[in-house]
Parts: sequence; C-alpha cells; structure tokens
Amino acid sequence: MHIRTKLSLLFTALTGAILLLFSLFIYFDAESERENEFFRSLVKEAVTKANLILDAKVDPETLQTIYMENREILREVEVAIYDLDFNLLYHDAVEIDIVKETEEMIDEIVNEGEISFTQNGWQVIGVLFYYEDEPFVITAASHDKLGYRKLNRMRNTLFFSWVVAIGIFYFIGVFFSRHALLPFANINKKINEITATNLDLRLEKGKTNDELTQLTANFNAMLDRLEKSFSSQKDFIHAISHEIRTPLAAIIAEIELGLEKEELGKKDHKMLNR
Repeated sequence: MHIRTKLSLLFTALTGAILLLFSLFIYFDAESERENEFFRSLVKEAVTKANLILDAKVDPETLQTIYMENREILREVEVAIYDLDFNLLYHDAVEIDIVKETEEMIDEIVNEGEISFTQNGWQVIGVLFYYEDEPFVITAASHDKLGYRKLNRMRNTLFFSWVVAIGIFYFIGVFFSRHALLPFANINKKINEITATNLDLRLEKGKTNDELTQLTANFNAMLDRLEKSFSSQKDFIHAISHEIRTPLAAIIAEIELGLEKEELGKKDHKMLNR
C-alpha cells in the first residue's frame, strides 16, 4: 500500500471518528432534552386537568370522552387523581390504566413530591398537588410519538451526513497527501537520473528549512562523498597503472633481448616465449 493511500485512510479514520463522536453527543443530548421536556409537559398537562376537575368542576365524563376519542390521533395524556388514602378520584381510562398505580407508588410521590420514569416506552410522572390546602396525588402518562419521530429523523440525518462526510474526507485526504508527497516524487525522479557517470548531479534544495530540505542536503552530501570516493579510486587506478607500466615495459624488453641471445638453451627459449 502506498504512503499516500495510508495517509488518506488515516486522515479519513481520524476525522470520521471525531465526527462520529460529535454526532453521538448531539443525538444523545437531543434525546435527553426531549425526555426532560416531555416530562415537564406531562406535569403541566396533569396540573391543568386536575384544575379542570377540582377547580373548574368540569364533568369527568366529558374529559374521559375527549381522551378516548382523541388518544389515537392526538398526543393525549392519561391522567389519574388520587387522595392520600389511595382512593381514585378521577381516571381518564381505568380500563386501559397504563401506569397501574400502587400504594407504594403513591407513598413515594407523597414523600418525594415528584417522580418520573419510563415504562414500556411511555413516560410517566407523579406529582403531589395541593388544592385549597388539600393534598392530592396526580399521575400522568403519554407516549411522545412526535418527539421520537423527530429524534429518528435526526438520527438518520446524522448518519447520512456522516457517511457523506467520510467520502468527502477521503478525497480531501487523497488531494492533500498527493500535494504533500509531490516533492518526494520529484526527488525520486531526480535520483533515478543519477548514475555512476553523472555523479555531479545534485538535488534541488527547498527554500524552507523543513525535514525535506534537510533530507535533500544530506543526500547531496552523500553524493559529494561518493563523487570524491570515485574520483580518488580513479586517480589511484591511474597512478598504479602508470607505476606498473614502466617496470612491465622493462621486463618485456629484457625478455625480448634474452630471446635474441644464441646461448640460451631450447628449454629456456621455450619458457620465455610463453
């Protein structure tokens, strides 16, 4: 795998991981805010319906009818009102009873003043409510269909954006890695042009004092040493050749003279002719 590809993949992985962390943070923060906001709206709905029953004296059957007719269409809240002795004073739909209150739950609401929890996808609150200095316990439950729909849309949008961003980051990484490694490609091309016959060639130094410029300077210094070494070797061979040539010429001349002498035996003559 080329360094350019490695750098591109590494850049993509790092930026993708950072973007994923931000996306997860945004998603879970939105989920937490949705949950808290819906709990607050449940408290308001519960108190409003309690005021309608206890203060405005609205007919309970009317409220129950409104709840049953709209619970599948609107985000209706199921509300129940109890006194401190666990006597049920009002309930939107006893036959449905999502919360299924218990005496222990009522006691917890009285002691804590307010509780909230999630049950089978439904958010539930319980509050201690006072009307004319008389305490009542109100529970309310509802399913935040709209909130979950928005949250799912946000999740899909974040995921799609993350996938698109990964592709963009990869191409950005390819572009910048190619630009960053271009000087190395030029150096590699120049190095391939240097052979034993043109050791005088040198790499061009950059104008900045970065690692690439230092590498170029070190490589040129190595070429200087190689050129000096080749030059010294060439001078040595030339000198040795000159020094050896004279004695060899003298020896050859002596041999030729010796061959011309008649007193040499056949054996010696044959040996000198080899």
